[in-house]
Amino acid sequence: MAVTYPPYKVGTLWVRQQSGLGSAEAVSAFQYADQVVDCEPPSWAPAQEVHHLDALRPDWTEPVVHAGSKEGGTISWKGALYGLDASAPTGDPTKHPWAKLLEQILGHASVTGYDATNLAGGTASQLNVTDASAWTAGQAVLVPLAAGGYAIAWVKEITDAGPPDTVDLLHDLPSAPDSSGTVYGSVTLDLAAAQGDGAPLSVLWAPAGSDDGFMITDGQVTKITLDLSPGQVPTYEVEVRGLWVEQADLTTLAPADALPTRPAIPVPIQRLGGDLRLKEGSGSIDTEDVATFQVEITRDVVAVPSHVATEGVVNYGSAMKRVQLSMTTHLPDLDGVTIEPGADDWIVTFKAGTAPGNVLGLVAPKAQLLQIPGAQDQDGLFGQQLVYGVAYHGDDVNFAGNAAAVPGNTPFRIAFL
Repeated sequence: MAVTYPPYKVGTLWVRQQSGLGSAEAVSAFQYADQVVDCEPPSWAPAQEVHHLDALRPDWTEPVVHAGSKEGGTISWKGALYGLDASAPTGDPTKHPWAKLLEQILGHASVTGYDATNLAGGTASQLNVTDASAWTAGQAVLVPLAAGGYAIAWVKEITDAGPPDTVDLLHDLPSAPDSSGTVYGSVTLDLAAAQGDGAPLSVLWAPAGSDDGFMITDGQVTKITLDLSPGQVPTYEVEVRGLWVEQADLTTLAPADALPTRPAIPVPIQRLGGDLRLKEGSGSIDTEDVATFQVEITRDVVAVPSHVATEGVVNYGSAMKRVQLSMTTHLPDLDGVTIEPGADDWIVTFKAGTAPGNVLGLVAPKAQLLQIPGAQDQDGLFGQQLVYGVAYHGDDVNFAGNAAAVPGNTPFRIAFL
């Protein structure tokens, strides 16, 4: 009988959010496009502790080996970023795998903002809303513009003294909002220390033509790098650590399509909705010409040991989280940009896409330049690199002048709209 050998580059990768630590998802729960991620073949590093004493032995032999915990296995992969839906949403969206990965490392997700009836015009810096009682400070929403198209509005302050109520924005829209129309909500992921970490993940890789696959449970995202440079599809690279399960029986798994049915986030160029802007202090929000733009999110994960946990780990904690934004630009494009390290009065904002359901946005409400820009060769032209970290932001206000809860007053946010 002929033997079938599964090809390495043909298969499916699923990501599912667990209900809690120790609650691994059953193989039969992995289904179809709402959990499938489109990516390059993943890299796996299985882990199991090996213990031995360098004791006396009767000959030139190895010491006796004792197997230990399977905690610490990792999987990493690279893929394109995908939007929420190919059609305009008819209500608040739901989290997809890319949002769940970002929620796990950043710590918090907020799903809200859809409003089909209350937009009542306004200015580029302030929206008029007939009833803003359901709006949330810090949230990203997609607002129709009077001139046509949509723009991301980051809600900064809500005043319910109307009608109409008013919604002040973190930075100006490109132009005035429409006098009516649907405002689309978002899945907004934010860096919030008080919220801890996002729900753990189960990640399953199923090679095509095999009844066996590989799974990591209780997955903790330790690093995500986003490449949002102009002229290419937005991509991400992710590293996940957790409990290693070397083989998962796939006989109960229904066949799944290898690609998600959602659309990929468009290339961030102006015709397709691409936009990157910087604002210093009380100045205007200005577009910037950059050659590359990357966001690196890292998390130092600490395993909490226990005698009574299956693999000796009862929980995970975060010793540190960092977000850094780096961009390279040609030298004349730095005109008007302060390059003094420590300057922390910057807003950095990015957008890709135009169609509701397939837009990506991010904002650092107060970015701090970490180092003086260094010289770089940009295809033979003189270029420099700017590296920003996120600084404390506490200016968002909910109703009646109260300081906003998350996602408000968080130093970094990324949204799918």
